[in-house]
Amino acid sequence: MDDLQGLIGQTLGQYRIIEQIGAGGMAAVFKAYQPGLNREVALKVLPPYFAKKEDFVERFTREAQAIGNLHHPNILPVYDTGQDKGFSYIAMRYIPNARTLSDEMKSPLSTERIIELIAQIGGALDQAHKAGIIHRDVKPSNVLLDGQWALLSDFGLAKMVEGSSELTGTGVGMGTPAYMSPEQGMGKKVDHRTDIYALGIMLYEMLTGVVPHRAETPIATVMKRLNEPLPMPRSLNPNIPEAVERVLLKALATDPADRFDSTGAMAVALKEAFGPNPNQVLAGVSTGLVTPQKTAPATPEPTRVSGQPVATPAPTKSGLPLNILGFGAIGVLIFLVLIGIGILIFLQLRPGDNEVAQNTPGVETPATAAITAATPASTPTTAPTEAPTSPPTSEPTVAPTAESDTISLTTETEPTTEAVAVEATPVAGNTPVAAPVQPVAAAMTGQEIVDLALVEAQKWQPDAVLSEIATSGLGPLDAEGKSTDWILKFWSPTTKGLNTIMFMNGAFTTSPTDLPTPKTTVLEGVILDTKRLVEIGDQAGAAKYTAEGYRPMAAITPYPLDNNRLTWYLNYAGGDFRVVFTVVIDAKTGEVIQATSLE
Repeated sequence: MDDLQGLIGQTLGQYRIIEQIGAGGMAAVFKAYQPGLNREVALKVLPPYFAKKEDFVERFTREAQAIGNLHHPNILPVYDTGQDKGFSYIAMRYIPNARTLSDEMKSPLSTERIIELIAQIGGALDQAHKAGIIHRDVKPSNVLLDGQWALLSDFGLAKMVEGSSELTGTGVGMGTPAYMSPEQGMGKKVDHRTDIYALGIMLYEMLTGVVPHRAETPIATVMKRLNEPLPMPRSLNPNIPEAVERVLLKALATDPADRFDSTGAMAVALKEAFGPNPNQVLAGVSTGLVTPQKTAPATPEPTRVSGQPVATPAPTKSGLPLNILGFGAIGVLIFLVLIGIGILIFLQLRPGDNEVAQNTPGVETPATAAITAATPASTPTTAPTEAPTSPPTSEPTVAPTAESDTISLTTETEPTTEAVAVEATPVAGNTPVAAPVQPVAAAMTGQEIVDLALVEAQKWQPDAVLSEIATSGLGPLDAEGKSTDWILKFWSPTTKGLNTIMFMNGAFTTSPTDLPTPKTTVLEGVILDTKRLVEIGDQAGAAKYTAEGYRPMAAITPYPLDNNRLTWYLNYAGGDFRVVFTVVIDAKTGEVIQATSLE
């Protein structure tokens, strides 16, 4: 959000911006001065790209007015809202040297303080819910502290930026995964009970010092929450009274209907549970409320189960659920990183590229042995036999093909956008052979790479159809939606064989095999305009990260919660492959299903 940095010293509406005091995935917060009332305010400013959405300004104004009409001692007051110079802003009460509840929770809290905080935050949420407003992102960092007084902030901000028809599926969850309810994590429409769940997570963290279902990535956290029971609080802190544990279990019930009716009722129950007569609380809550409902084992053909998560295999030792039918949310993150590592190994080991590495003995580790065993044999990267040779000259070498008059100019000048058609021929026994294809454009969009690769695939089998597409960590999408490294798979309905086509640094390599692959995903009617995907990702909150240099790795995979739904995963990472932001997009409609940040 570099465009927001330039606002310091400028005026938006009646507010002169003094300094930046905070930032998040969707907005920046500035200290500003309002001359008319001679007061300082906190000005939350959203980037200009939100205002470009067709209905955003109207929705922003409507939501901000509703929030401005919320009056409660524990809700941060909203003074004003407006748009100026393409920016949308909200003016709020400024608290000098403000801390957040996250800061206070770094140290253990007393029982009295926990009861007090849940009562204050619960009262604020109750007031909002009665006015028909759902917070959607209740978490400690959204609770400001004025001394010992809690002030809940950021009401409705998630809804403001996610309400556009292009940014939502059915209730896009742009909240924070660590505090997100199961239904919000599944992208379902939510009601006030999603805030009750989030407040329950905060209470769990206050009592145990940890957030339940914590995982390595945001999507992994959501998946664990959907598929694993809640770790019992007393197993982490035996000093928690049993009645207090029951309050937590009810607040964190998997089914929203089993939770408290209101956050106020939850606060009252907590106070009673810590009191001298907790028996009523004990009698009213079952420990089975936090166990996800079991689904039937997965059948050979994926089926959609309305309102229920798709059954997944048992968790691995790391506790991360995997969906082997479609490689799943966690699999896609691992897959994209492994692609990058695999390409590095491939570039180092393939013949002709590194003779020293080829001919120098080395110590074979289990990992390299497995890679070597799994790597198909490849032919030397030489010109096809159909192309006549020419003596070396300073002029470009024109390599005609026996099957087409398409040519490729193989010089050190900028590559052309046309390719020599080279048919990959499997050897006996169906062992795939990597057949080289001459250089083409150095970077391509998804549509461009599919168009070119499909020509090659259909020379292998005329009925070949696209089955998989992904970028690698070495070639994330640029601002134009182009990548230098693509991996595609094409499937033949007739032979059931697969042809893997890799595009790296301007050259194709094909690896066909006719070994039967009876079941695969066919990518029909999917979005291949990857520039559009990058724009959707930016609008969903990724612009902050792309401005900082993070780029998205991309892949199409079935959605883990519905294997019939194809999705693009955009995983924003830097050079170390550490994912900082993930956007899940419906591959056919372009609707954002999930946008989650590690920050």
